Amino acid sequence: MKTNNSDYYDFHWKIFSSIDYSQSKLDKAEVFFSPIENHLRNNIRILDIGCGDRVHWYYLRQIKNINIDYTGIDISSNCIDILRKKSQFNNDNFLTMDATSLSFPNNIFDIVFAYGSIGYTSNAFMTLSEMKRVCKQGGLIGIFSAEITGLSKSILLLLRHLTKKMSNNGKNFIANLIVPLFGFLPSDSQVSLKNSNWQQVKEVILTDIAPPYLRLISNKEFLHWFEIHKISILFEDLSNKSFIWGIKKA
Repeated sequence: MKTNNSDYYDFHWKIFSSIDYSQSKLDKAEVFFSPIENHLRNNIRILDIGCGDRVHWYYLRQIKNINIDYTGIDISSNCIDILRKKSQFNNDNFLTMDATSLSFPNNIFDIVFAYGSIGYTSNAFMTLSEMKRVCKQGGLIGIFSAEITGLSKSILLLLRHLTKKMSNNGKNFIANLIVPLFGFLPSDSQVSLKNSNWQQVKEVILTDIAPPYLRLISNKEFLHWFEIHKISILFEDLSNKSFIWGIKKA
C-alpha cells in the first residue's frame, strides 16, 4: 500500500486553494486550543504538523494581543506555496516536509501539534517521536485524531474501498454525490450544508475517502504512545476521545 499521500494532496489543494475557513472548523480549532489557552503568549514557537487546510494558522493569527512564531509543515508543496502567498506575517514559516523525519534541531518549539493529520503520515508512531524530539523540555504536544468506531468506521472503510482504484477525478465525482447526504452520516467533523458551503463539505469528505493511506488510531493507543514517549497527559478529551494534550517531561 502506498503510504505517501503527497501526490494526492498536491491535487487536493489545487481544487480547494481558494475556499474560505468554515465556521465549523474554526469552532473546533477553538475547542482544541482551549485547554492550553494560558500557554499562548508572545514569542512562543509553534509547529503545526500537516498545516494543509490553513485553519489553525488562521485561528492562531486571529488571537488578539499575542505575536507567535509559527511554523507549518505539510507533505504537499502546493499547500505550502498557497500558504506562503496568503501570509502577511514575517514570523510565519512554511515548509514542505515529511512529518516522520523533521528537519529541525532538537528542543526548539514550545508547542507542537498535529490536528487531524497524524493518521495520514506513513508512520504515526515515528511522527509522535519526531514531535517530541523537536519540542522543548516542558513544552506541549497536542494530537487531534477522532476515534472512529462502529457505523462511522464501517461507512468510511467502505467508501475508501470503493474509491481506492478510482482516479482523483473519479473520487471528486463520488464526493459531490455524498455532499448533500453528509449531514445525515455519522461524522466527527460536524460539517454539513447547514453550517458550510458545498466546497467546504466536499473538502472534508475527500480528506476522509481519497488519500491513498490512512491509519485509524484509537485513543487508547495514543495514550499508550504518550506513556512510551514519557509525555505526561495535560488534558484528554473524554467526551468523544478525539484529542490529547501532553507535556514533554524527559
